Amino acid sequence: IVEYQPSMLGYLLTMIAMLLFGFLSLILMPFLVSLTKTAIHRCAKCLNEVQDNSYFGFSSLDDKLFTWTVGSFGVILTRRTILYFVMVITGVLSIYVFILVEDANHHQFHNSGITWQGYLRTCGYEQFKASPQKAKREFNSHFFRRGVTWDGYVVRVNFNEDNPLSFNYHSANLLIKMDYDDREGAHGPDIGLSI
Repeated sequence: IVEYQPSMLGYLLTMIAMLLFGFLSLILMPFLVSLTKTAIHRCAKCLNEVQDNSYFGFSSLDDKLFTWTVGSFGVILTRRTILYFVMVITGVLSIYVFILVEDANHHQFHNSGITWQGYLRTCGYEQFKASPQKAKREFNSHFFRRGVTWDGYVVRVNFNEDNPLSFNYHSANLLIKMDYDDREGAHGPDIGLSI
């Protein structure tokens, strides 16, 4: 008689799927549970367990001991204990990655004193047209993540309510026209901000 039961590996994979995919992991649950079931072979007369096997070759989580020795100190662990450690470490790392780590708060940047004219001299349209790599390098080294106070007016505001992919990260896009034009005769916005 062969009986199929969910295994500890199946529970681990479903937890990882729930952490990684969230609500969409409900689609994966039937596949993960059915693929990781353990086949338990029972005696037809007494119904005692004779053997249990899984698709991945682990006959049991308790059947093998792992030992590590350093000098006179040694550690003996079973597969189940190692699996518990892996689950705890995975949980702690997922909390760290998904909850505790976030981008720096943009309101904490101090005003750098960079002027719009200074920006145009080093990274403006003409400099970018002449050498895009140099303009990008100058922007990354002098202007990236620096607070500025510039005068301009808002040309357009686009709310990202209709786009669910960009709404997760940015709620609105602002197009701003600066008081001092980037190019002569240009009537479009000079700066695009995403907040």
